[in-house]
Amino acid sequence: MVRRDKEDSKLMSSGESITLTPSARLAHELQTKETQTRLADGSQTWETSAIMPLKVWLEGLQAEHFVTHKNALIGLSTAQAELIWQNIIAQDVYEGATGLAKLAHSAWQTIVEYQLTLPDQWPDLLMNEDQRAYQRWATSYIEYCQRHQLTDFPHFLDALPGYIQSGLIELPCDITLCGFDLELAPAYVAIFEQLRKQGVVVNQSSRDASDTKAKIALRTCLTIDEEISHAAQWAKAHIEAHPTHRVAIVTPQLNQLLPRIENLLRRVLDPPGLHLEPNAQAFWHISLGHPLAQRPLIADLLHLLNLKPHRINQADAGRLLRSPWLRGWSTEKEARHRLIMTLNDREPYWLDWQGLIKRARKVGCHEWAKGFDRWRQHRLKTSRKMACMDWSAEFQKELSAVGYGFGRSLDSVEYQTMQHWHRILESFSGLATTQIPGVIHMTRHSALAQLRNLCSQMLFREQDVGAPLTVMGVREAMGSDFDAIWLSQLDQESWPSSPQIDPFIPTSLQSTLPQARADGCLAIARCQLAGLMGTAPMLQGSYSVGDEAVKLQVTPLLSEVAHIEQVTPNAVVQRQHEESAPLERLPHDSGPPLQKEKMTKGGVGLLNDQAACPFKAFAIHRLHAKDIQPPKPGISKKDRGTMVHDILEYFWKETVDSSGLAELDDQALEDRIKHHTTEKISQYMIHHPQALSKHEQALEIQNIARKLVAWLNIERRRPPFVTQTLEESVNLSVSGLTLSGKPDRIDQLASGERLVIDYKTGQAAISKWNPTGRLRDGQLPVYALTLEPPPAGIGFAKIAKDGVSFDGLSASDLEIDGITSIQDHNRGDFKTIEGWGQLLKAWREQLDALADEYQAGHAAIDPIKPEVCQYCHLKAACRIKEKNDWVADNGEV
Repeated sequence: MVRRDKEDSKLMSSGESITLTPSARLAHELQTKETQTRLADGSQTWETSAIMPLKVWLEGLQAEHFVTHKNALIGLSTAQAELIWQNIIAQDVYEGATGLAKLAHSAWQTIVEYQLTLPDQWPDLLMNEDQRAYQRWATSYIEYCQRHQLTDFPHFLDALPGYIQSGLIELPCDITLCGFDLELAPAYVAIFEQLRKQGVVVNQSSRDASDTKAKIALRTCLTIDEEISHAAQWAKAHIEAHPTHRVAIVTPQLNQLLPRIENLLRRVLDPPGLHLEPNAQAFWHISLGHPLAQRPLIADLLHLLNLKPHRINQADAGRLLRSPWLRGWSTEKEARHRLIMTLNDREPYWLDWQGLIKRARKVGCHEWAKGFDRWRQHRLKTSRKMACMDWSAEFQKELSAVGYGFGRSLDSVEYQTMQHWHRILESFSGLATTQIPGVIHMTRHSALAQLRNLCSQMLFREQDVGAPLTVMGVREAMGSDFDAIWLSQLDQESWPSSPQIDPFIPTSLQSTLPQARADGCLAIARCQLAGLMGTAPMLQGSYSVGDEAVKLQVTPLLSEVAHIEQVTPNAVVQRQHEESAPLERLPHDSGPPLQKEKMTKGGVGLLNDQAACPFKAFAIHRLHAKDIQPPKPGISKKDRGTMVHDILEYFWKETVDSSGLAELDDQALEDRIKHHTTEKISQYMIHHPQALSKHEQALEIQNIARKLVAWLNIERRRPPFVTQTLEESVNLSVSGLTLSGKPDRIDQLASGERLVIDYKTGQAAISKWNPTGRLRDGQLPVYALTLEPPPAGIGFAKIAKDGVSFDGLSASDLEIDGITSIQDHNRGDFKTIEGWGQLLKAWREQLDALADEYQAGHAAIDPIKPEVCQYCHLKAACRIKEKNDWVADNGEV
């Protein structure tokens, strides 16, 4: 079998027959039909007919014309032409005018295709400010192309009839136009008229009139989402009843609704896939794709090229370690995930590349470390400015250095994605043709911006491997043949659509554009509906009635409707629940009892988590479900809190007691704290050299020292005390559960009694010591119950960004501001507590109950407050949101 690529730019030699279509999808459909026909006839080899989109054929003529004939002009691709527009607009408006360049080039193509008056001849009275700006840009664009002997595709369209007349184009013997139900623009009409004059037979295939007299059954829906869900349910039922049928869903706003349509199709047609089960074969295919830059393979690739060789942040490092397309993924993926967790737990936001590579080697990520070591050495030698062709080669070298694309095997879709990437690189290399100085000598930033722009403009959708259901827009559906079709959005707002006015072209000049006139839109809608009615013998349709503000009716263009079926609200949602994949129900929310151990990891935080939500405690401390969120820029809250603890430990080891503190005047106190703070920041920077700049280090020293001095001035006002212990580890026993603890500080008061102090740089409140219900913060209460004899009081030393203060409870008045005796603290749930002993007893009962729950394996999804779930990383595992949504939908409490 001899095949010819549908996108091959080589022009068919004279004497061949060509079939032209308005879309690549229709061309592929006609090629598939021909293959099926040949195979049915018993043929084994044949020459494939020349079937291609009209634009591909014309671009092939353009490419061959400038190659075959000696011509000083250089042909421009769309990307090259848009780059010239962008360069011209940037000089007049602002840098990076990518979106404006695309609109400007589109307006230019409209002007040429519909043979409108050229911008330099537009009367000033007909233009607004935007159109005057466009006139300047268009004039500069034409002058630039003439000066550098460049010509774009619209120019070629305008000149093509003359080339045909002059014999500069090799002509086929006949051309068949298939699927062109809409009227062609004047430029294309002129081309085909000239072809006819030169003896080429131009035919236009059309359907029989009887094919367009079908009736359609309509359903009303409340929203467009219900329309798509109904269409998907209908398609599923039809294909199950007729497995060999080809079915289509057509929607006029496919480009605007694409993400919602994809999600709805998954919910209706692939419920197992929604629950992470593999899908053996694609049931549907959507003709419209997403920008290539959004494909994971290309998004990771562009992200890699944007990295700097000096330092890297945690989010970027984690993304690289998770990328399955880097060499060594299959053997190192577990080690790479362990490294991510280690980095997030122990390292700051900014990482040193050398240190990261060294860590990667230690944990077994040898291929990853080797690749990025090669990449870094190469990047440090890269030139700052190069031509786009050189940048293209440079980017390929960098990707090869890290082994990008050599990780796990690429599937079919990823292989197609990589092919599109190589086309993008070819297009990017060709930008030098524009002869723009900024392209001849591009910075890396500019090169990546252009490359990202090209990837964003190219829409990618995997090839249709024969899915029984096709979802497409109106224009792509024209000329197709299906066994059954569903037409959505058949309301009066969509059929006909509103006129589309080009903002860059004077309105008075757009009178010849069908899409810019009300009567033209009406004619287009009639033609499209007539064409769609003939695409299948079985027709279904729908329209949404809108909301109270805008009531919609069926389009008046549908003269023959079989019947209109009213749909009850939530019928589709109920059906989805009924037909979704069955879920397993667990009989209870418990895990196995805890095995007796010498020491249980997690400290008192384990009991705090059990109080907050039993499932949270079970997942974190029994299943080790750690959060792997990367830290934020600067010093993390955890590291800053550790610094505060260490600085105060150094200070009190040196100062010892309240007398030593009193001996320090204000300057001496400030100097001592600043000395310890500076020393601690310096130690931190030795281990994390990229974490902070010099200026940021100075700010951190100033911030921490200022807060600690303010705190120690509060301690000056306390009655005499001696620091008895500082950061000493202790074993804590709660109902047979042995935990580890480390009181920040225990002071001995003048009376001989003790006060347990816990430094807090974040939020803390004694309201969490509620003596009834679950004890939300049991750290200090556990210390109070463990020490013998019990301390006279416990309290938080709040050293937070919003101020410094004591906050605690005591057996009697300790004459410390913020430490309240239990007799005086009779608010809220503490009203029933008559003394310190009764409070300790209540805490003991709560802590024992929590410890017993944990040891028994109690893991119910039962948050003490909704706020517990707000920042919890386990929502995907416990699925509490789905549970609550289902309860709300069914009206249960």
